[in-house]
Amino acid sequence: MIFQDSGAMINPIRKIGAQYVEYIQTHEKMSKKDAFDRGVEMLEKMRLPDGKNIMNSYPFQLSGGMRQRVGIAMAMTFSPKLLLADEPTSALDVTTQAQIVRQIMELRDQFNTSVIIVTHNIGVAAYMADQLIVMQHGRVVDSGSREEVMKHPTNDYTKNLLAAVPEMGGKRYVS
Repeated sequence: MIFQDSGAMINPIRKIGAQYVEYIQTHEKMSKKDAFDRGVEMLEKMRLPDGKNIMNSYPFQLSGGMRQRVGIAMAMTFSPKLLLADEPTSALDVTTQAQIVRQIMELRDQFNTSVIIVTHNIGVAAYMADQLIVMQHGRVVDSGSREEVMKHPTNDYTKNLLAAVPEMGGKRYVS
């Protein structure tokens, strides 16, 4: 699972590496050195510069985007078949959001992992998803392929969500 704010799942008074090594060793019998090296490798797959330095850092020494990448790296360590991403970009600036979304999709392809993304951002959903489910008050109001839901919504709530997406130069960037 990738949490909405991965920084909140990381203990603020322990170095990233100590937590990452413990996480790896909890799930797989491995030496501390090998677990450390595996953590560095995964951080670098997330395009974090100098994974060893990140492992030796405290969470407060990292930006929000870097902490989110640490959370994603940890989630992908054991090549899961299914990854649940709960608002993985909500607390990040737009540029970092775009980078995180691209990296999740690259990891999805690289590790052959299916991703369920929970988001309020219809643009992120439209970009990432093959299938969409739109919920209102905990109930499914629209579902289908990205194409079906984006181009032929059946519910007023979905229509209003899509109508709320800003246009630039007469082009809407979610369809």
